[in-house]
Amino acid sequence: MLKTLWIFLGLIGVLAVIVALFLIQAHKQNHVRTTIQEVDNDIRRHLLVGASREVVAAYLDQKGIGHTYVQESKESPEYNHSEIALIRDASFRWPIRTDIQIIFRFDPQGKLRDFTAKEIFTGP
Repeated sequence: MLKTLWIFLGLIGVLAVIVALFLIQAHKQNHVRTTIQEVDNDIRRHLLVGASREVVAAYLDQKGIGHTYVQESKESPEYNHSEIALIRDASFRWPIRTDIQIIFRFDPQGKLRDFTAKEIFTGP
């Protein structure tokens, strides 16, 4: 009876190690929903320099990307006349989450001048 108990406990221990290794490996894997290159390529396919703010906002809305327009900012003048968008959870590799921030810059007439996209890393 005691021998059977030890065998049973040994099997439980082996099973626990296997499950732990599986969970560790799962956390190490990089889960990518979209890359910065894919975002950049998609924007270049759908938006041209000179596009209106309304066209850019409609594009972001259609993609389900949250965004806000900054007319004037005294604290951050580099964001003046910019639509700032954020793709949340672009990728995840435990414990780091990656978002993609896109800044669309407009001229004073509301026409698209250029855009930049960069990764933002957040952790626990």
